[in-house]
Amino acid sequence: MTAEEEFTAFYQEWRSPIRRSLAMALGDVGLAEEAIDEAMTRALAHWHDVGRYDRPERWLYRVGLNWARGVFRKRRYELLSELTGRRGAGDP
Repeated sequence: MTAEEEFTAFYQEWRSPIRRSLAMALGDVGLAEEAIDEAMTRALAHWHDVGRYDRPERWLYRVGLNWARGVFRKRRYELLSELTGRRGAGDP
């Protein structure tokens, strides 16, 4: 099986279950969709390594969750900045 075929099979098997798990963990279906898309994109870019892991689906979940947490942090920072009128050091 070629690397492309392996990734395609992985994508078809794991995209939906990991998306559902992320939606449950995050409480936001839309964010879970974005997170799984980002994680799959990264998995494809690093498939030569990720494809060798014993449980690449665990890596996929972790990457999606970490990405979504970054989005939450950014949203929180933007909200706090808006509420307090403060901006970061690099903001105009």
